[in-house]
Amino acid sequence: MFHVFKLTSRAGVHDITSAEFDVYERKEEVIFLYFYDQATTSEDFEALDRTSLSLIGHAPLLKTNSSVLVNRFRITSFPKLIVLRDGKTSYYNALSPRDMRDHRRLLSWMKSVWLPMVPELSAANSHEVMQGRTVVLAILDRTLKDFEATKQKMKAAALEWLDVRALEDKNEKQELREQKESKIEQAEEKGDKKALEKAKGIQVVVKPKKEVGFAWVDGVFWGRWCRGTYGVDVRETGPRIIINEQDVPYVFASLDTNFQEKRFWDVNLQGKPIQANTDNIIETLQAVLANPPKIKPVSTVGRLETMYRAVVAFSRSHPIGLIGLAVFIVLAAALWTRRRMKRKGYGAGLPTTSFTMHEKRWTDNGGSDGHARQSSLGKSTNQNKVD
Repeated sequence: MFHVFKLTSRAGVHDITSAEFDVYERKEEVIFLYFYDQATTSEDFEALDRTSLSLIGHAPLLKTNSSVLVNRFRITSFPKLIVLRDGKTSYYNALSPRDMRDHRRLLSWMKSVWLPMVPELSAANSHEVMQGRTVVLAILDRTLKDFEATKQKMKAAALEWLDVRALEDKNEKQELREQKESKIEQAEEKGDKKALEKAKGIQVVVKPKKEVGFAWVDGVFWGRWCRGTYGVDVRETGPRIIINEQDVPYVFASLDTNFQEKRFWDVNLQGKPIQANTDNIIETLQAVLANPPKIKPVSTVGRLETMYRAVVAFSRSHPIGLIGLAVFIVLAAALWTRRRMKRKGYGAGLPTTSFTMHEKRWTDNGGSDGHARQSSLGKSTNQNKVD
């Protein structure tokens, strides 16, 4: 038996009015808003409070029972959790009351939407922004006059992309439903009960698509990284749009191992730099996400890194073969060293005779050995005495 929550008995997440929410909306890029009513239980609020600690430094989490906000966001059931990202509303999909009390699931969803629509890329959030997704990255110079205008164009493109994806999912779901209905009709016409049951059991599920994000980076402050990674110097080229994939599968043709290749696109379908406008960004993004991509990517993996990855891949898939290869390399190096030393007058790595530097120079000048040299020196001395 759940206890009804008493509004005056807890602190926890800040409770706001519609007027207070307007203040937050003007200054925050991302806001989480939790709607409740008199029937909301203490267990629901406990899950909310446990989640709030993990949001510190990311986005404010607020709660309300304001009828004005309820009507504005068309809330019909309680409790309900939404997020506003640059004015775009998304709803947490809770299929049962248990889903609203599962703070781990709540937090997982919040992490997926707690970034602004177009966050600034930094050392602190680079992994979160770039990892596991295709990112439309604007390399900007904040000292230029059109800096804010370009950021607004990026936000407009990001919002438009959400609508494009939503329409794609809607069309795909409709197509799957039609296929299901077609199979049901065919089974009914044939009187095939097994096929009918199988057709009715088909689940209409849209396949997950590659996640797409938008971001911008200060191309002056991070100039060295932008030049080294993308070959872009904003002081010379001006603002540029890059579509980046940080971790796509990189498969060696002769090996059965996947690596992570870094690649990006810096031109559109016409082979020109991607323009900072919605139509050009969406068109290029769709071409990049096609299978295979309609635009050739640029790889940031160099020859040395490729060779290193090949060795690591070989070691993982053929550890015994790697040991044999290492032994072969050591033996080959030893044999090469031995032959080289023999050519220089050494035996098995040790000198066979001991010459002084003076004797070696004389031998090199035509003397046969040390005794011949001594004989010649003796004759010369005696001849000098006679003279």
